[in-house]
Amino acid sequence: MEIADDGRGLNRDLILAKAREKGILAGDVSLTEREIFNLIFEPGFSTAKEVTDVSGRGVGMDVVKKNIESLRGQVEIDSEAGKGSVFRMSLPLTLAIIDGMVVRVGSETYIIPTASIVRSVKPEKRDLSTVLNRGEMLSLQGSLLPLIQLGKLFRIDGFDGERNDKLVVVVEDDAKKQAGLVIDDLVGRQQIVIKSLGEGMKNIPGISGGAIMPDGRVGLILDVGGVVKAANAATSL
Repeated sequence: MEIADDGRGLNRDLILAKAREKGILAGDVSLTEREIFNLIFEPGFSTAKEVTDVSGRGVGMDVVKKNIESLRGQVEIDSEAGKGSVFRMSLPLTLAIIDGMVVRVGSETYIIPTASIVRSVKPEKRDLSTVLNRGEMLSLQGSLLPLIQLGKLFRIDGFDGERNDKLVVVVEDDAKKQAGLVIDDLVGRQQIVIKSLGEGMKNIPGISGGAIMPDGRVGLILDVGGVVKAANAATSL
C-alpha cells in the first residue's frame, strides 16, 4: 500500500540537525538518504517548531511504525524536496503463517523468515577477520559484513563460537543492511504457524514470536532487525 502527497517533501538537513540536537545521532555519523528519512520514526522525534494538540509531540510516526512491525510488516519512505513524499507499507498476506528457514544454534531451534535471507555460506578462514570496535567480520563479494554469534547473543547452552566450520546465514534488515548470523546447522525451509509468546515475553529484543516444531519443541522466530540492533548494542558496550 502506498500513500503519497505532493507537498514540500522531507527536509533532510532539518531532520539531521534535529537528530543531532536531540542526541539521537552523533555529529560524525554518516547516513544514507533512506536512513535519514527513517529518523522520523524515532520516539519523540519532531521537526515542528510549535507543539499543538495534534502535532509536534513526536509520537505519530513512532506509533505507525511499531504497529506495522507488530504485524510483521515494513514501512519505507521516498521523498523529494519540492515534489512530495511516498510512504510504502507492506504486510504479509497472512498474519498467521510465514515461510521460514529452521536453524539450530547449540541446543536451541530458531526460525529465520525467508524474506530476510539473502544466502547461506560456509566461509573459509581467510574470509574472517576482527575489526576494532566492530567485532568479527565476514568478507563476502568485496564487502565486509558484521557477524552475529546468535549463541553468544542469546547465551545458548552448547554453542561453540570457536568452531572452524562456521555456517553463516546472510540476512538483510528493513534498512537493507546485511549481516551474517552464525549458526550450527540448517534444518530446512518450512511454513511456520506463528504463536504469540504472551505478555511476559513479547518484548524480547530480536524475537518476534514462537512456533511449535514437528518434534513438539518450541522454536523462536527471529526479528532480523531486532537481532541486528541487539548485536550492535552489545558491541558498543
